[in-house]
Amino acid sequence: MAVEHTPPSTYILRELHDVAIPDSVSWAPQTIGWKILGVILLLVAIYLAYRLAQKWWNNRYRKEALQELMVLDARDKNSTERTFKVLKVVLRYLDSSNAKLFGKAYVNRLNAYLPVSANTSENSNAFFADEVSELWNWTSQISPISSAIIYAPTRKVVGANIGMKNTLSITEDQFATGADPRLVNHKTYYYMSLAYGFNEYAKFEEDTGTGQPRPYIEGRGNIKTYAYTPRPIVYQELLSNYGDVPSLTRLDGVGSGLTFIDMEDDMYDKILEASVNGNAADGVTYKKNAGPVNVKIYNPLDVKEGTFRLELFGTELDENNSTNFLGGDARWRLTNIDDGDVIESDTTIDVSAEQIVEKYGFSIELNQIAEPGELREVNNGAVGSTLEYDDVNGSLWMTAIPDGGLGNGDRLFDWVANTVAQDPENDLKEVSDVFYPFSMARYAPPSELEPSFYVTPAWKQGQGFLLDPVIQFGDLLLNQDLNLSLIHI
Repeated sequence: MAVEHTPPSTYILRELHDVAIPDSVSWAPQTIGWKILGVILLLVAIYLAYRLAQKWWNNRYRKEALQELMVLDARDKNSTERTFKVLKVVLRYLDSSNAKLFGKAYVNRLNAYLPVSANTSENSNAFFADEVSELWNWTSQISPISSAIIYAPTRKVVGANIGMKNTLSITEDQFATGADPRLVNHKTYYYMSLAYGFNEYAKFEEDTGTGQPRPYIEGRGNIKTYAYTPRPIVYQELLSNYGDVPSLTRLDGVGSGLTFIDMEDDMYDKILEASVNGNAADGVTYKKNAGPVNVKIYNPLDVKEGTFRLELFGTELDENNSTNFLGGDARWRLTNIDDGDVIESDTTIDVSAEQIVEKYGFSIELNQIAEPGELREVNNGAVGSTLEYDDVNGSLWMTAIPDGGLGNGDRLFDWVANTVAQDPENDLKEVSDVFYPFSMARYAPPSELEPSFYVTPAWKQGQGFLLDPVIQFGDLLLNQDLNLSLIHI
């Protein structure tokens, strides 16, 4: 049943009213200043979240690379190669142009990512620097004169720093006291192969005693003595000796490495004859020890007659996908033409390493090098030059204007630039007295040259009129074929 309420009848409660509840206060900012501050805080939060996400995204490769490196076992013979692959993938991820780096350029790019502090030198802070050929350890002792601490050096390593070699020829006794140091037949000699570590975080300063006093430390895993007894080979006739180089014929490709290449004498006529007929010569045969690949016999007892094909594989595209080139991960493949047997290289051509082909008694050393003028190789890529005459007693008819002109003070024929950015030490400039890289020819007169005109084979600056201060010879080269065949850089 519904209950009907009636107002109270007493005069005290008759005027009672409900409590008036005020409107709720809004959480939204009431003034424009708070709104502006809120928008700024929101943008800052979005920006920080974006930066954190970007940092995580950009550093994913670090985590993946570290995970790959953490599972490597230093005792595994392939760990070095796997490490190289991880580093190469990382470099390529950072910059696609790094894909074609090799040799010193590859190592220098790795070093470029290392921080260099004010207290360390560039080489000391470069983990991958490979310019070590001589190492000294320093030991402290008390001076007998002043009782002060002095340091004495001990030479530990004298090396050639020419890459990894797996074969060597020992012909002299380093401890011989007589006039003839050659090894004696039927006498036993002892030697060892010792691995060592190098760490020079800072060059040692003997005056202050600061730096690394022991950059050299011996390994402890190969303290083993080997015995060797030389004996003459009298029971069979050997057709070769250690270090002999087989005949090499190039079927395709370009490049000479850092070898002074030289073709067989009859190749010049073959190339000219093929050129006249509009054809290419069937390969280029090189003289012994003058080919672009270092193939040498190390065990004459195992050498067998045969024909082999050596080829490179692993070609990549450059960053513009326009031309092919051999990247740092390229390898070589050796095929026995007679029976089809195939052997592949253990390392990439980015690493200078001699690989033994044991079953055939010879070794192969092939590595990628930089172009001349890129400041990466010994002597900036300059190898040497030669000028030969068929008749050494005949007329020496080949003459040219050398660097500096005619030597009478006249600068008219001083057509070679004094300094070039690609050759700061003049390695390429001084490789010959008459032949110079075309890029070193002057194309504009320097301000100090008097008179301001001179003869040059270079294309003049701006391609001006014939009456320009530079006497124009266009793109004329004196006997360009002769130049290319005589100078090897």
